[in-house]
Amino acid sequence: MLHYPLHCPLHHCATIHEVYWLCNEEHHHHRHHQSEDSNKDYPQSKPAITIQPPPIFKHNITQPNPTTPPNNHHHHHHQTHPAISYPTTTPPQPPEMPAQKTLFLLGGSGYIGTQLLHLATQPPHNFTTIRALSRTPQTDTHLATHGATPIRGDLRSHSTITTESRAADAVICLATAYTFGQSASYDELGLPEDVAALDAIAAGLAGSNKPLALASGTLLYAPHPEGQETDETSPVDANPINTRSKTDAYVLALGERHGFRAMSVRLAPFVYGRGGSGLGAFMRQARGTGSFVTVGGGGKCTTTVHVDDAAGLFLLAVGRGGAGETFNASAETRVTFSEMFGALAEVLGVRVVDLTEAEAREKLGEMVARFLGTENRASGDKARRVLGWVPSGPGVLEDIRSGSYRELARELNGN
Repeated sequence: MLHYPLHCPLHHCATIHEVYWLCNEEHHHHRHHQSEDSNKDYPQSKPAITIQPPPIFKHNITQPNPTTPPNNHHHHHHQTHPAISYPTTTPPQPPEMPAQKTLFLLGGSGYIGTQLLHLATQPPHNFTTIRALSRTPQTDTHLATHGATPIRGDLRSHSTITTESRAADAVICLATAYTFGQSASYDELGLPEDVAALDAIAAGLAGSNKPLALASGTLLYAPHPEGQETDETSPVDANPINTRSKTDAYVLALGERHGFRAMSVRLAPFVYGRGGSGLGAFMRQARGTGSFVTVGGGGKCTTTVHVDDAAGLFLLAVGRGGAGETFNASAETRVTFSEMFGALAEVLGVRVVDLTEAEAREKLGEMVARFLGTENRASGDKARRVLGWVPSGPGVLEDIRSGSYRELARELNGN
């Protein structure tokens, strides 16, 4: 239990992928109903590490070798990435899927999942059928409203997951059994159930060379000692905020062992947009407490990505990605916590309170204090280069000051 007298929004939100599942509301799919934000009727959207598997794994498997050479480009400057001109010739791609093709989605009623439902039927993805795991009549209605066929079950419905995976042309898993705020760790109440669900998917995809993309996160990387960007080949944090990296490693090895194209999409700590996810939760809490909180001056940089762009990356991964690949869902890497929370405070009309690291640990708890005080600059260059991913959503500061979060501030202030 987190001890936070200012009612930290992290304490009340079960949406963290690593800790920052707060900022991506997919991951309460297994235990909680979808959030208020995920119920919005959204308009159509715009078109090597080595990790030892945990002891519960059924097989003594190791991280597969990447199918593409590592990205050896090093970033020596704090800068955003210019537009990239892609060559007209591309490396050989996986076999194209049939004209009639089905997507099986786990976690489809949440924040990213809702946007993914809109994009999946559009070019270049062109799925003709979307079937999505659904736990309740409410999520049935939500999924059907957004064009998907609800399939009753949860992450423990292994036979259903296997059957649906076998019949699908691609599988995307945005769900996790972990609930942020529970006293037990991810290793105890999250990892075993997630691994069992991945085994069920693997049983359906075995020998097919079909794609599976799993949601992971960029906080698994150790921060660069000189503040530079990290990439998909960077070392894993030896003392991570959360042990989600174990599931990341497991799914890649599982695909190599059983003959399907397993991939990991590593989400930025802050997935934002449409007035939702973690930023919206922070704003609702700050409206009540009168302040946002930063740690140690708030000068650390974090990684951000718009929800529409994150959803599009999952679809590009299953359409174009190779076996064993990992991709960072990262649009910006230079925004600081101070800039972000300062902008939120400005539009909401509240103040920012800065805590020392020691004060943060005492008042927020170790996990939250680390989340708000950890540098994370994960480059999204590989996804741009390999998949042709082009993030096009508004930047996070723009969306706060003049976009969806300004509108949310008006609503919260009764304007």
